Amino acid sequence: LSNGKRWCGQVLEIDPDNVDALCDRAELYVSQQMYEEAIKDYQKAKDVENHPQKVLLSGNCIYQILLSLHVTCTVT
Repeated sequence: LSNGKRWCGQVLEIDPDNVDALCDRAELYVSQQMYEEAIKDYQKAKDVENHPQKVLLSGNCIYQILLSLHVTCTVT
């Protein structure tokens, strides 16, 4: 996991709007139960992407996870 986060971080340093890296890092955050960070990455990816198919699919997955855990959060 740390290699994946490191890779995503390196990509995002060069290209902060890289949707693939944002979604991949968000998925890593979810796997580590870092839900607020995951939501921030999904939100940024959604704001950047013109056709957010991947973002919507990934975002729906995290939404379902949060619902199953009964976690309440706010997305701005």
